[in-house]
Amino acid sequence: MQIGGVRRVYAALALMAVVACGIKMTLVRRSFPASEPIWIDGMSMAPTLLGTHQLIACRHCRAILPVAPYDESARGEAVVCSQCGQRFELPVPPAIRPGSRVAVPSLAAVSASGTCERWRVVTVATPISKHTSSADHDVWVKRVVGLPGEHIAIRDGDIWINGKIARKSLDQFKTLAIPVSDSLLSPVTVEPEIWRRELPVGSLRYAGPSSLGRNTAGSLLWDELACEPLRSHALTPVRDFCLQVDLEYRTLHRGLLRCDWLLDDHAWQIVWQTERGRVQLFCDGKLLATRVVLNQFAAHDQLFELAYCDRRILAAVAGMTVLAWNDAGEGRALRDLRLATARGDLAIRRIRVSRDVQYVPAPGLQSQWQLAAGEYFLLGDNPAASIDCRHSGPVGMVEF
Repeated sequence: MQIGGVRRVYAALALMAVVACGIKMTLVRRSFPASEPIWIDGMSMAPTLLGTHQLIACRHCRAILPVAPYDESARGEAVVCSQCGQRFELPVPPAIRPGSRVAVPSLAAVSASGTCERWRVVTVATPISKHTSSADHDVWVKRVVGLPGEHIAIRDGDIWINGKIARKSLDQFKTLAIPVSDSLLSPVTVEPEIWRRELPVGSLRYAGPSSLGRNTAGSLLWDELACEPLRSHALTPVRDFCLQVDLEYRTLHRGLLRCDWLLDDHAWQIVWQTERGRVQLFCDGKLLATRVVLNQFAAHDQLFELAYCDRRILAAVAGMTVLAWNDAGEGRALRDLRLATARGDLAIRRIRVSRDVQYVPAPGLQSQWQLAAGEYFLLGDNPAASIDCRHSGPVGMVEF
């Protein structure tokens, strides 16, 4: 073969390699949706994705609170501390956090890759709608709640898909969880404490912010929306909740943790027996379920999680979901949340309470939608401040 022919062969092989590399790179891009860093500068996804929030310190207990962006309409508004319950006037910043720069994939990318699933956060071009104003941003950052072909309804704070409630896993719930209380942030100088100590020894009852005077025994549990000072006077009853308890074994790896709560007219109880590695669920004194957790109770420190979400009860030990009980009632009212330890060297080090997003239809607009092929339904995590598919209707791929 002549030298020129060899060169032509090498050139052809090189071209094939380049084409193959290009095809491979295209496949890689399609397999892994691109995530574009963007600024979150609104309240639509607060507080799950923080936007332009002002971080302020409570004047009474010094707890750090995220609040909404300051403007002149907020002058004179009162902020209620979510930790001690004291009210104080929203201060004029000087420092407002410029926003959170987060990497979020586009809906088009995740749809093309086949990885679009419910509860995923995506970006999408803002739909043109008579319900949106010119001040709205060109890009939405929202959460996917409805997939193509589904019938979507918002009912009693929940999302319903084709006539059935859309249930989240515990990990999915925690990505949407809105903080209500954290004992680590609770001030030691304010009485009574958010978690009140009661008899028998080792018993605690959630009382909420003390100055609100609402969370008495057997009453509704209320949540102060600290991230929205303009709505700080309007309390939200806690219904779907997640309770996280950090446990410590002082000597032996044994003990008992009991959680009690009233949901409507029913008394629920879950018991975690560490020495037996056993989780039990009771309702009105009747045993409903027992689960054995192998090799999960030997750690010196341990996290126990209990959630009531989407009419389902979930329990997890050391990050592993060990019990799921469906159809746990409508749960319109959560009352009297209690904790207790017994029989062993088990100590509670930290307690956190969070709640699920409570979706509501947009005032004066419809509350259910039928999605066509290629259409998605997106909602913000902060329904009170979000412009989303409740206003514009479903979004389709043609809008990207």
